[in-house]
Amino acid sequence: MNPWPLAIVGAFALALAAISVRMRFGTRLGVPPLLVRGSLFAALLWSPYAWIITLEGTMDDYRRFWFGIWPTLPGLPAIVACKTMVRMEEPWIFVAGGVMALLLLGGAIALSGRGRWWFVAVIVLAIAYGSAMGPMSYALFAM
Repeated sequence: MNPWPLAIVGAFALALAAISVRMRFGTRLGVPPLLVRGSLFAALLWSPYAWIITLEGTMDDYRRFWFGIWPTLPGLPAIVACKTMVRMEEPWIFVAGGVMALLLLGGAIALSGRGRWWFVAVIVLAIAYGSAMGPMSYALFAM
């Protein structure tokens, strides 16, 4: 089962829910509250890696390892760069990935709070980033 169409539909549903919350409780159409934006962007950044759960087969050690690094997977470019170019020790590689994931989440939350069009643009960018990183992480898993 391919989870990407479901993830994209879910992201749009979350975006519409966030906008409707703001329309219901706010006086003007703007950006949703901080908690709603944070939840939305966390879901957009981490849901493309749901293939770890939906994969068929047994839960072997390699799959458990990938499940364990799930919190750092949005920082996959930093993980790959640190592993190939910098050649850091393994725990620090995942620290770099986690820092990048937190920077992505914090940046998305901060930029989306600037206005309605920023909010929409950051949602589109988060969906594009997740749509690219999800298949890339699966390709690395399958190597």
